[in-house]
Amino acid sequence: MRLWVLLGALNATSISAAWTAALQKALADGKIPSYDDVPVATTAGTYRSKSGSTLNGGKAPICSSTVGCKDATQIYDVPDSVVAISFDNDPLPSSKTLLKFLREHNQKVTHFFIVSNIFASPTIFTEAFETNDNDIAVHTWSHPQMTTLTNEMVLAELGWMCQIIHGSTGGRLPMYWRPSYGDSDARNDDTNDWKIPDRTQTMAAAEAILAKRYNGPKSPGLTILEHELDASTVQVFTNAYPLIAQNGWQGKAVPDAMGTNWYLNAKNNTGPVVEMTVGSGSSVTWRARVPILG
Repeated sequence: MRLWVLLGALNATSISAAWTAALQKALADGKIPSYDDVPVATTAGTYRSKSGSTLNGGKAPICSSTVGCKDATQIYDVPDSVVAISFDNDPLPSSKTLLKFLREHNQKVTHFFIVSNIFASPTIFTEAFETNDNDIAVHTWSHPQMTTLTNEMVLAELGWMCQIIHGSTGGRLPMYWRPSYGDSDARNDDTNDWKIPDRTQTMAAAEAILAKRYNGPKSPGLTILEHELDASTVQVFTNAYPLIAQNGWQGKAVPDAMGTNWYLNAKNNTGPVVEMTVGSGSSVTWRARVPILG
């Protein structure tokens, strides 16, 4: 596995000339709205015009997921009787226990990775990709509120995350992105298990959320976001996992639930890879995302 190293914090100069050219072309082609239509958010879900007036982020052209707006590029529902299983913010030391459990149950999942954690735990990244054969997807470089960033900083966050995955998986480009905190706009189910380490959520309460969902209606299917921040958050998943099969659900990685390839240029972790580079100008964009709070 090759890890790309970028010294220092990301900034607007962290992007290459090729990435900048791809960004400018996307803006010129109307694939990314202008700041006049979708300004940088002052805080998540709050937008102001150049004159300072408050804009409605709950509808087009802004359509902020933070205030509940949905658009066609987002994934909220999956097919009936399917549970799309994903994990945020890994890899972490506690991921070892999770990955072992997933192997024992032959369960594929989607990992929305953070770059800093990949650097800290590269062998766990390799274990998720090579040993477990799980889907690798994009979270961010540094876990910011994405809508409060400029276009250039969004590109730096996502571009370098994609570059890390590309350089570490044999040239694969991720298909799916989940924004930090579920915060996105035009430019779900949460167990709140991520609150357990700071004692604002309990294991029992998180497990109760899962049990209610798994024992509930199967239409539409469920998009479940979980974490492996520590042993307790992993245990929330493993304790509730038997309820999936017991209640007639099928647990799947996000792309398998949606019937898509795992990557923009490859079907999965083992099949042929179409040669592509990050920012190559592909007509496919990283707008597909699972915007669940986390």
